Amino acid sequence: MELTKKYKVLIVEDHEFTRMGIGLVLKKEKAKSHNANINLELVGECGTAAQCLQLNRSVQPDIIIVDIGLPDMNGIQLTKALKTGDCQGKRDYGIPKVLILTSWNSQEVVLAAFEAGADSYCRKTLDPSLLYPAVKATALGENFIDLAIASVVLSYCQSYQSTQGESRASSHQSDPKKANGDYNLSPREYEVLELIVNGYNNSEIAQQLYLSVASVKVYSALRCNKVQ
Repeated sequence: MELTKKYKVLIVEDHEFTRMGIGLVLKKEKAKSHNANINLELVGECGTAAQCLQLNRSVQPDIIIVDIGLPDMNGIQLTKALKTGDCQGKRDYGIPKVLILTSWNSQEVVLAAFEAGADSYCRKTLDPSLLYPAVKATALGENFIDLAIASVVLSYCQSYQSTQGESRASSHQSDPKKANGDYNLSPREYEVLELIVNGYNNSEIAQQLYLSVASVKVYSALRCNKVQ
């Protein structure tokens, strides 16, 4: 019999009412979940980045849900600190997954969040029934991006691609690294991103493009060297 895998979840949200709501949604959806092999356990809630860094050391969550608009350090700075160990001293525990859950959806903020190391990004307008799957997918190492955010990233990438040819000569002189295409999405990565925008999950994308699910995860990661 397969053992249940537990993933510890920490919520970082400065508005108490919203924080409570996120916790209630997770508990409700957990009760409805039919996958007994996955257990998301809420181990803490807090309203500031400083409290999050403390709890990260003490409870060692597997995934942290982070708001952007925190009072002491914004969510992007907090994400970078969680991923790099800044402000935490010697690290003797794992690096948590980070799911950004916020009202911010500007291109600048979205790209900065991924550059800082965010694993997933959702808006607070997300259908509540999708929050639990988003957290679970992130905990399992997938990259969950809601449709509106995927559209923001795709729009940026398309704009970047269309202007890159025009500026290739000057870019080559000022920054050979960019001229060599390090910040360029490949045709395959475009295909994956477009399918994300159209609502396909990793398994469906793998079937559509004849890839392994593991390959889709790599293509959909949208790390900073592809979107900054």
